[in-house]
Amino acid sequence: RGIEYINKIEFYLPQMLPMLEGEKEPEDYPRRTLYAFNCPCGMCDYAGLCLHGDIMGLTIDVELVGKATDKNAIFLSPTQLIRYETCPRQWAYYVAGYRTEISSAKLQFGDSIHSAIEAYIRLGEKPKESFLFFWGEYKDASLRYSRKDTNHEYFQKVGVSLMEKFPDFYTREIISELKISEIQAETLNAKRLNLSKDYFGRPVYLVCKPDLICKTNDGETIVIDWKVTTKKAFDWNWLSVSDQMTGYFLFLS
Repeated sequence: RGIEYINKIEFYLPQMLPMLEGEKEPEDYPRRTLYAFNCPCGMCDYAGLCLHGDIMGLTIDVELVGKATDKNAIFLSPTQLIRYETCPRQWAYYVAGYRTEISSAKLQFGDSIHSAIEAYIRLGEKPKESFLFFWGEYKDASLRYSRKDTNHEYFQKVGVSLMEKFPDFYTREIISELKISEIQAETLNAKRLNLSKDYFGRPVYLVCKPDLICKTNDGETIVIDWKVTTKKAFDWNWLSVSDQMTGYFLFLS
């Protein structure tokens, strides 16, 4: 999987470089589909800008672009590669610094869950109270709800239920089942990838931030990435095809 991942980076980089170097505009990159009713365009945050040139609800933050200390380097993350593969133009808007002012409720809900879990593991805070604090920040925010029967209170009820169950789940399924002896909540955030091709002498870095890195009693390294989903059972086959987890594997190895 690691070799395939490197091959994918080498295949996409020549297409991505003109945008990264400021030689092309987002509109020079193709949409994933030309039909607004088809995924992902119908659900994309940039759909209005992409299809109609309507920039309402968007803001441009150019400071997010080229923030790396090494201006000659190329920094990529698993999320960037997934975004490019999903839709090149969506990726181009993101790289150009476009950000949506009205974000997805699901996205902010997931971030609130992640923050509450991190506060519990790293600081010993109560998950329920932490979630209520983080999700409470969005009580009066303009969020985009994908279903008409959902609102802030609906997600809050779901989050409280999940966080009340989390400590027992974490102790039983993570610490005990995986025989965890050491937890590392933070890692270095960049590592050079030794690609087989020379991209104009520019180093390429893979930027990763796994949610949790653990060591077992046997010294094995385990990467944990929290996912908020409506599925009741986890599909382990996802691990064998997940570019995100493959990127973490390369980063740690």
